[in-house]
Amino acid sequence: MTEEQKKKCEKIINSCCKNSFLLCYPDIMRITISLAKLFNKDITKEKTIDIYNKFYKDISSFKCISCLYTFWEIANYFDNDNNKENENNE
Repeated sequence: MTEEQKKKCEKIINSCCKNSFLLCYPDIMRITISLAKLFNKDITKEKTIDIYNKFYKDISSFKCISCLYTFWEIANYFDNDNNKENENNE
């Protein structure tokens, strides 16, 4: 992940808890899609929930800290996927 991507991730991810400690599905979709676009990925709204649930550790307590951690895991997932694609193209 480049420094520019990291800064953009911070802005996207930190925006999720600015006004609320609870996130609804539209928020989750918006943030996950924004992270995907940052790493040049085109994902569907349906796929965003699958990706989020894959990384979300404690679905019963929707705490902001868990959400922040989860979105950083998602950002790393997209970044690692890009790294694998680059290795395959070399």
